Amino acid sequence: MQRILIVSIAMASAGAAGCGSSAPPATFQAGAPHGGLAFFFPNRKGSVEIIAEPAGKGTAGVSARNSRQLVAYFYQADGVTPLTPTPSDVKVDIGGPAPVALTPQDGDGKVGRFASPPGPYAEELRGTLEADVGGEPIRVPFVRR
Repeated sequence: MQRILIVSIAMASAGAAGCGSSAPPATFQAGAPHGGLAFFFPNRKGSVEIIAEPAGKGTAGVSARNSRQLVAYFYQADGVTPLTPTPSDVKVDIGGPAPVALTPQDGDGKVGRFASPPGPYAEELRGTLEADVGGEPIRVPFVRR
């Protein structure tokens, strides 16, 4: 009797995990316009591509070769069209003493681009982006390798 009960439970568990179950939706999309990954907002109404690009100039204690800017590009749900309305209060928490503020850098046709001041940021990043989009706060966890 015990064997029948164990086999029945195992079969029910396998059935629940197999046919009919759906995988969770993807949280990122490869092939974003600037070569990174686009991470979807929790509400799926947009996405953000986060990269660490060479800053081209040094900062106190950091050579130009090791200096980078944290850059975020915001897109509509299609992953290509710049996001409207433009986000505000954009910051990235990468585990430092305080989140890094990103400011709009919309010049030269770079609509939807936000960047940090140059600093000693690694190319590989893990953290959380926070912003206000149309009055709604968003938090987007990300990993950039």
